Amino acid sequence: MKTQAEWVWNQLKVGKKITPKGAMDERGIMRLSAIIYDLRQAGVAIDMEIIEVPNRFGQVCRVAEYSIAKKATLFEV
Repeated sequence: MKTQAEWVWNQLKVGKKITPKGAMDERGIMRLSAIIYDLRQAGVAIDMEIIEVPNRFGQVCRVAEYSIAKKATLFEV
Protein backbone atom coordinates (compact mmCIF):
# COMPACT_ATOMS: atom_id res chain seq x y z
CA MET A 1 0.00 0.00 0.00
CA LYS A 2 1.33 3.42 -0.93
CA THR A 3 1.45 6.31 1.47
CA GLN A 4 -0.91 9.21 0.93
CA ALA A 5 1.99 11.41 -0.19
CA GLU A 6 3.11 8.80 -2.73
CA TRP A 7 -0.43 8.56 -4.12
CA VAL A 8 -0.73 12.36 -4.43
CA TRP A 9 2.71 12.61 -6.06
CA ASN A 10 1.85 9.86 -8.56
CA GLN A 11 -1.41 11.59 -9.48
CA LEU A 12 0.33 14.92 -10.00
CA LYS A 13 3.27 13.61 -12.02
CA VAL A 14 1.01 11.98 -14.60
CA GLY A 15 -0.74 15.32 -15.11
CA LYS A 16 -3.86 14.86 -13.00
CA LYS A 17 -5.34 17.67 -10.95
CA ILE A 18 -6.40 17.07 -7.35
CA THR A 19 -9.00 18.77 -5.17
CA PRO A 20 -9.57 18.09 -1.47
CA LYS A 21 -12.88 16.37 -2.23
CA GLY A 22 -11.31 14.21 -4.92
CA ALA A 23 -8.52 13.16 -2.56
CA MET A 24 -11.07 12.36 0.15
CA ASP A 25 -13.30 10.37 -2.18
CA GLU A 26 -10.49 8.39 -3.83
CA ARG A 27 -8.09 7.75 -0.93
CA GLY A 28 -9.64 9.06 2.28
CA ILE A 29 -7.13 11.90 2.47
CA MET A 30 -8.53 14.48 4.88
CA ARG A 31 -5.67 17.03 4.82
CA LEU A 32 -4.55 17.32 1.22
CA SER A 33 -3.04 20.74 1.89
CA ALA A 34 -0.66 19.22 4.46
CA ILE A 35 0.56 16.67 1.91
CA ILE A 36 0.96 19.41 -0.69
CA TYR A 37 2.99 21.42 1.84
CA ASP A 38 5.27 18.43 2.51
CA LEU A 39 5.79 17.80 -1.21
CA ARG A 40 6.63 21.45 -1.77
CA GLN A 41 9.14 21.31 1.12
CA ALA A 42 10.71 18.30 -0.64
CA GLY A 43 11.19 20.44 -3.75
CA VAL A 44 8.18 19.54 -5.88
CA ALA A 45 6.81 22.54 -7.78
CA ILE A 46 3.04 22.45 -7.37
CA ASP A 47 0.58 25.02 -8.69
CA MET A 48 -2.69 25.88 -6.97
CA GLU A 49 -5.74 27.36 -8.64
CA ILE A 50 -8.93 28.37 -6.88
CA ILE A 51 -11.92 26.92 -8.71
CA GLU A 52 -15.66 27.13 -8.13
CA VAL A 53 -17.66 23.94 -7.60
CA PRO A 54 -21.20 23.27 -6.42
CA ASN A 55 -21.67 21.90 -2.92
CA ARG A 56 -24.29 19.29 -2.04
CA PHE A 57 -26.90 22.04 -1.72
CA GLY A 58 -26.16 23.45 -5.17
CA GLN A 59 -24.38 26.52 -3.83
CA VAL A 60 -21.14 27.62 -5.47
CA CYS A 61 -18.05 27.17 -3.30
CA ARG A 62 -14.40 27.94 -3.94
CA VAL A 63 -11.81 25.19 -3.46
CA ALA A 64 -8.13 24.64 -4.22
CA GLU A 65 -7.14 22.52 -7.20
CA TYR A 66 -3.53 21.36 -7.27
CA SER A 67 -1.45 20.38 -10.30
CA ILE A 68 2.21 19.93 -11.09
CA ALA A 69 3.87 23.18 -12.14
CA LYS A 70 4.48 23.42 -15.87
CA LYS A 71 8.23 23.84 -15.38
CA ALA A 72 8.54 21.27 -12.61
CA THR A 73 11.44 18.89 -12.35
CA LEU A 74 10.07 15.42 -11.79
CA PHE A 75 11.80 13.29 -9.21
CA GLU A 76 10.72 10.55 -6.87
CA VAL A 77 9.70 11.51 -3.35
